[in-house]
Amino acid sequence: MNYKVIYGKNDLVYTGFLALPGKLYQKNEMTQDYDTEYKLLHEKHTLSKYFNITPFVVIDKNSQMPVARCMLTYYPEDDVAYFGFFECIGQQEIAEQLLDTVSKKAKKDGKTKLSGPVDASFWIKYRLKINLFDRIPYTGEPYNKNYYYKLLSDCGFVVQNHYTSNIYPIIDMDYYNEKFEKRYEQFLNKGYEIKSPAKKNYPYIMEKVYELIMDLYSDFPAFKYIEKEDFMDISKAKPGDKTMVDALYPAIDAIIETQGSLKEIMTAAAVAADAGAEQTSTMVARFGRAKNMGERSIGTKDPGAVSIAILFNGMAQAL
Repeated sequence: MNYKVIYGKNDLVYTGFLALPGKLYQKNEMTQDYDTEYKLLHEKHTLSKYFNITPFVVIDKNSQMPVARCMLTYYPEDDVAYFGFFECIGQQEIAEQLLDTVSKKAKKDGKTKLSGPVDASFWIKYRLKINLFDRIPYTGEPYNKNYYYKLLSDCGFVVQNHYTSNIYPIIDMDYYNEKFEKRYEQFLNKGYEIKSPAKKNYPYIMEKVYELIMDLYSDFPAFKYIEKEDFMDISKAKPGDKTMVDALYPAIDAIIETQGSLKEIMTAAAVAADAGAEQTSTMVARFGRAKNMGERSIGTKDPGAVSIAILFNGMAQAL
């Protein structure tokens, strides 16, 4: 064979593992979270204490370049081995060689099943995209080469679950749905409120979100429980991280601090959101897909922050 599989915790594997996505994807397709992968490889990620990982890389013997990769993840008291971070050039023999090595390793270690794709954790990324590849990657959704489904199927993997992500169009302000209106009235009559949380209540709100997610997703395949503190750590974005928070927090502060009519309050919030969004052009992105741009993200505003500014401006103008 012209290819060899190497695995384990060493610099040669780490280098090939981190480099491969950049060789497979165009810039507008690139969703690799380099920082997360680096931390996982070096066991420095917030969630690393929950599992053990083994990275695999396939090397072309002639060019010494990586042509495929994946990561094997073990959880204590779980006889399933999870594979993820799968990337491969479009050659079946390479995928078969890689996954055969992975399967033998998992079996030798006492695992009874190989399941995936799960990128180390349910909380990092799972699932495989299988259609609509003409659309650019959407934040929060998996993205991969359109031939991965065939590669994995031909290697013997069988689909266990299907998921559908719905993207709804923006509705007009005069949109009316009788069913929605009735449900809305029912919840209001029960004492529910629909409102944005105040900045000072954010930690409390996230604790409640944590409890809700732990309950709702507990029966999902590959779901694993994590401590509340770890959930808070992986889900937080702070001012200065070049996110919507940089426009949202100033707007909330302005609402709290401004005295006057509702229009005056919302106008102050819009001004504060504009200033916050403008300031993101000087920041390095630290969250989302933009994080992969690093220093190159300086000079452009964060889209999320701009959206928040537009939202508050729209509300101020409507009053």
